[in-house]
Amino acid sequence: MRLDPDTCYETMLSKDRRFDGWFFVGVSSTGIDCRPVCPVRTPRRQNCHFFANAAAAERAGFRPCLRCRPELAPGNGLLDVSSRLAHAAATLIEEGFLNTGSLADLAARVGVNDRHLRRIFDAQFGVSLMEFAQTQRLLMAKRLLTDTRLPVVGQFLPRVRRLFDLDSRPDLIDLHLGDLAAGSPGMRVPGAMDGFEIAVCALAGQSPRSTNTQCILARIAGRFGTQVSAPQALTRVFPSAATLAREPVSALEDTGMSRKRAEAIVALASEVSSGRMRLEPAAPLEETLHALRNIHGISEWAVQYIAMRALAWPNAFPPCDPTLKKQLGYASASALGRHAEQWEPWRAYATLHMWSQLEGQLKRHPAT
Repeated sequence: MRLDPDTCYETMLSKDRRFDGWFFVGVSSTGIDCRPVCPVRTPRRQNCHFFANAAAAERAGFRPCLRCRPELAPGNGLLDVSSRLAHAAATLIEEGFLNTGSLADLAARVGVNDRHLRRIFDAQFGVSLMEFAQTQRLLMAKRLLTDTRLPVVGQFLPRVRRLFDLDSRPDLIDLHLGDLAAGSPGMRVPGAMDGFEIAVCALAGQSPRSTNTQCILARIAGRFGTQVSAPQALTRVFPSAATLAREPVSALEDTGMSRKRAEAIVALASEVSSGRMRLEPAAPLEETLHALRNIHGISEWAVQYIAMRALAWPNAFPPCDPTLKKQLGYASASALGRHAEQWEPWRAYATLHMWSQLEGQLKRHPAT
């Protein structure tokens, strides 16, 4: 993401924690250096100066904020690791992990022992794991009592919010995208209940929404998925990464995909099932994108689609998308990428708007 001052300020207004650690702001009226997610009231634009890291802000004479603590933001060396682990644990707690699992289970899920997790969690949030979990339970109980009459299980609500992108700010995003968003204001980027399933959708065919790809995905679910009893004629759930990691490449080829795509899916399944890769919003973005690009057969288009849907990265953008290049009149991915800079840091939303517009055009004027 470019360090454009206007773009950074709009990101600050959104308080979107997906941008935490991507830049820092020095406030000239207070002399304080803050993270973009600082809970204090957003300062005026003319008082804000933006920096790529906290050290640069300190060299410019700004003091670290005692509320948001810039030194704990993602992207600060060893502190980054602890911060990511603490935030991953917080996300799992919000999703109800401790309703059925123990602290030891939670620590094992994020890859550390429980003593170390307690220490870094307290340093990051200033409360213990159990205090944080208890607060989340109380907040969830209040939300269920006041916001809904439906028999919803509380632990699924955070996942539903993530699935439907309910924590985004469509008003600010639409304002930034301008005319591009005018036809479909309020559009959100759908997330995923299972990041691995989204990745397979991106890899199985030329387009996740094409008829051929949908047929391949149906065959994968039918042959390798788990049978369930559920309403609305749902009979199978999509296979897990562990299941597909055990299958030979030829078995996936038999569903109708190319050998190259089948090899990529099996390799990805192996990485996910082993725990070496996590396809979820709490996963470290740059490391995960790098790991995806290292798997033979995964295109940059698929990497960006996975970032958009599974990793919930709002600035994901596929510059190699042939339909976008054709729609905007660019011959190269680099030229399209430069054009898309105007939509940062909301390029994922811009992409969905353009795909939606193209789909509407095709429905109005179908090919003959």
